[in-house]
Amino acid sequence: MRFSKAVLDIDPGKEISRVSEFIRESTFKKFRSRGAVVGLSGGVDSAVVAEFLVQALGREGVLGVLLPEKESNPISTEYGLKQAKKLGIETVLVDITDRLKTLKVYEERDSVIRDVFPEFDSSFRFHVTLPQNLLEKDRINYHNITIEDKEGKRQTQRISAKDWLRISACQNMKQRVRMVELYHHSEVSHYIVAGTTNKTEVCQGFFVKYGDGGVDLEPVSHLYKTQVYSVARYLA
Repeated sequence: MRFSKAVLDIDPGKEISRVSEFIRESTFKKFRSRGAVVGLSGGVDSAVVAEFLVQALGREGVLGVLLPEKESNPISTEYGLKQAKKLGIETVLVDITDRLKTLKVYEERDSVIRDVFPEFDSSFRFHVTLPQNLLEKDRINYHNITIEDKEGKRQTQRISAKDWLRISACQNMKQRVRMVELYHHSEVSHYIVAGTTNKTEVCQGFFVKYGDGGVDLEPVSHLYKTQVYSVARYLA
């Protein structure tokens, strides 16, 4: 067989039927539950999972949970609510900012950033990146942190592996708090929790243990991101 990007082509209709049957079997027979909860992030993965769940369980058996915090992009909640309205499913919106403050997630993370940039405060934005050209040989790859003030002025500095791990550990707590909320709402209704991790993320380990990786079933973990988009276009 000649190798090309066509090897990832799927029949979206057949895939929807196959995954829907898997969801029904898992929900009603394996877990003996009444329905499913899904976290609606506003992204394509959670949108497709929600579609699968409705196909399998009916809109009355699906609960969409939106879990923003103070650093979330507002458009994420807007898109999540639009998808829920399209599907006709019930939603719950819980702002988890206060929970994260109680756990000192922002405080501990910001203290690490201030070790690098003493002027950093809540008015700044930040992101951590790796340098470009990661596949180049004979080089050491390290993390950089970039901060941006209200006027758009940016500064970038290299950070140590220890500092990166400390920042990452704080950020990952957001996903774990979200999972606590998802399981709370699932248990109230005797539902299962459906994950939204795709195969590309599974292969890269791009999920948080006991966070977005701590679910009852993963309807799209066998689909690469391009295949998730293929299903999304079919369902649009």
